[in-house]
Amino acid sequence: MYTDLFFEKGHWGLKIKESLVALFGLISMIVPIVMTGIILTHRSIRLFGVTIDLRGGMYTFGFLGIILLFCFAVTAVFAISMVLIQNRKRERLIEQWPTFDPLDERNRETELTKFMTKRFGEEKFRQNVRLYRVQPEQNLDTHELAEMGQVDKDKILAERQAEREALEEVGERRA
Repeated sequence: MYTDLFFEKGHWGLKIKESLVALFGLISMIVPIVMTGIILTHRSIRLFGVTIDLRGGMYTFGFLGIILLFCFAVTAVFAISMVLIQNRKRERLIEQWPTFDPLDERNRETELTKFMTKRFGEEKFRQNVRLYRVQPEQNLDTHELAEMGQVDKDKILAERQAEREALEEVGERRA
């Protein structure tokens, strides 16, 4: 249902761009975590020959906590809304897209052809006749075709098994 060009062959520009974005995201998560750890464990640090006093770091930590809390809230709202949207899309798609079983469809078509031949005559006749008068007993009930289209799977499996056994007998006779 979904495709992702990142994992297909080629598309190097896309792979480089998305990798850089992912790396930027990773760095922007690691830097605040490391800064918070340093602020909590040290009073001062020496960086590039300059001593930095970290006593005001607790204020920075509080500010960083507020920013992280806000980011968490935005991410949670986004994630929850995307889950709800995707679930709704999937439910609608499943309702609108009936599952297709080619074997059931073939069996249904065979059953309907047999029924039409029995009720209205051979297919060639039905297609070539110019005027055809339908007798009252030939009329179809409202749901007759829909009910006929529901194939009994056990019956079909039994027929297929009988066909296999018949083919095996023919193969044994030839051998």
